[in-house]
Amino acid sequence: MNASVTRWNWVCALATMITLAVVALLACAGSAFASDDEAAGDVAAAAQEAPTEVAADEAGGPSTAESEEPVAETAPEPDPELATDPEPAAPEPEPATDPEPAAAPEPVAAEEPVTEPEPEPEPVDEQAAEPEPAPAVPVTPAKRAATDTTSTASADEPASTTPAQKESKYAEIAKIKLNQKKVRIENNGKFRFKATLFPEIAGKKIKDKTITWRISNKKIASITEKGVVQGKTAGVAIVTAIASNGKKIQAKVKVVIDKSKMAKRIPVLTYHRITPSKWRFWGDTNLAMTASLFNSQMKWLKKHGYHTISTEEFRDWRVNGTFLPKKSVLITMDDGFYEVYHVVYPILKKYNFKATSFVIGKNIHKTTAKYNSKRKRDRFIGEDVIQKMREEYPNLEFQSHTYNLHHRGKSGNGVAKFWSRKDIDRDFKKMDKYGFTAAAWPFGHTSGNLKAAAKASKSVRIGFGYMMDWAATRTSPLYNIPRFKMFGDRGMGDFIRVVRKAG
Repeated sequence: MNASVTRWNWVCALATMITLAVVALLACAGSAFASDDEAAGDVAAAAQEAPTEVAADEAGGPSTAESEEPVAETAPEPDPELATDPEPAAPEPEPATDPEPAAAPEPVAAEEPVTEPEPEPEPVDEQAAEPEPAPAVPVTPAKRAATDTTSTASADEPASTTPAQKESKYAEIAKIKLNQKKVRIENNGKFRFKATLFPEIAGKKIKDKTITWRISNKKIASITEKGVVQGKTAGVAIVTAIASNGKKIQAKVKVVIDKSKMAKRIPVLTYHRITPSKWRFWGDTNLAMTASLFNSQMKWLKKHGYHTISTEEFRDWRVNGTFLPKKSVLITMDDGFYEVYHVVYPILKKYNFKATSFVIGKNIHKTTAKYNSKRKRDRFIGEDVIQKMREEYPNLEFQSHTYNLHHRGKSGNGVAKFWSRKDIDRDFKKMDKYGFTAAAWPFGHTSGNLKAAAKASKSVRIGFGYMMDWAATRTSPLYNIPRFKMFGDRGMGDFIRVVRKAG
């Protein structure tokens, strides 16, 4: 009996000791949980009260949201300080004398745990919520230029995404310089101006080097597109060189005339039909000339230094006193036969000579007939050839032989001798569309009405007669300039006599 009592007492004592140990362990655990809850609450409160400091800390390293778990997830109990209706913390349990083990204290939020909301990334900073930057990768020069933050435009200045354009190798013209500022030309001499262009930026090129040449007085001197000046008569003229961008420079040209070298008389030669062989036509007339004889005459003029001129150059010499050298000659051809183009033109071009073809308006067709050397029938120049020569070889010019005055009346005289002024005015007006400036009178017949109509006409600035065996001078009648009649049955001796007679 006593032994049984004794064993029972030992068992109760052992149970009591185990119970007290369990209670002590539970009390320690509860205290540790409470400390963790207070620390988590302090961290959350600090995050809400001082977002700026947290952002500053996060700017230097990884964000809290990534490095640590949220407080609400790690805490076993909600923070009593953040609860909407906090309850006082339960007192630590005292050791019980009851031999039965005491139940472990439950968390305060046993009714319904109040979970703290997850922290939002907005209070801290937009940069804090951004993912951690990836490890640095070697950047090529092109990528480095694209990611370089130093070239990023500020908020006040719009960012430019257009890449820099390649620098041009051209520059505008800054100034022009001429090879001469003052030029003196004697007689019919020539001088070529040369312009040098300077760019605004040294070392750059000039894209458009076009130069336009102008001269103040065309009666004193002329100038070509390449800047070649040729004197006409005594006087002073100003040459202007104009660059493509409008820059200008000027030079003075003085033309001095040596009268001893100036033409005082000029022979005006009149041809009609130039044929390829010796065949004759027009009955018994000798107005046709072979191409062989015509070529020999032109060759002689070239060899002896004669200078062929146009009707406009002759008029300037006659009216304005412009300079023409000795041995000047004016070559004309009447009626406008198509041999002028098919036979005469190649010969003129070979010697680079000038000549004038007086065409009958009534015989001008749209196109020129195809050449046939065996047919003797009259064929005439068409509008196509007139336009072509004006573009390709202006040395061969076309002028008026009136529209329909090239026929005779019952008396045998040309109709110009008895037509009324009104009829002649109407005839001249029909030639205005061709842009002619000179006329040759059919058969050399004139009248007072003809001369009056010529002065009033747009297409007649000078008129040429016919069958007058003397050279033209500065005092010759402006509307009846004398001409030498050239015959096909006379040799070279007669031709040389006529030409030298004028000199």
